[in-house]
Amino acid sequence: MNVEVRNDPDSKLGIYCRINPNLDNYVIEPQLILESELILLTRFRTGSHSLVIELGRYTNTPRERRLCLCKLGVQTLWHIFSECPLTTPYIETRYPDIQAIFSDENVHKHLLILTKKLKIPIGSL
Repeated sequence: MNVEVRNDPDSKLGIYCRINPNLDNYVIEPQLILESELILLTRFRTGSHSLVIELGRYTNTPRERRLCLCKLGVQTLWHIFSECPLTTPYIETRYPDIQAIFSDENVHKHLLILTKKLKIPIGSL
């Protein structure tokens, strides 16, 4: 396992390895998906999303102050999909684990719902 992943599991590489531990290629099956939904999905998969953990990197906000709307943890991808009390009831009824989230062909729809629930800016899609 990469040293960066072991030292910082919430880094971009750390999160990606938690979501895709086998580093499998990801190919979206042809489907009707809006370009804005595809962009949102790509942003989450590549770590260029607007979660507080990422925005705080640009403002030099200490990590411990990059809190989620729930105020119980730093708003990382891992937090919103596995620890946040505002989103886990929604997630747990649909997915057995975080890897299943990003292999779901309808994940883009769920990401839109979660970003609205957590008031995460989705930028100019």
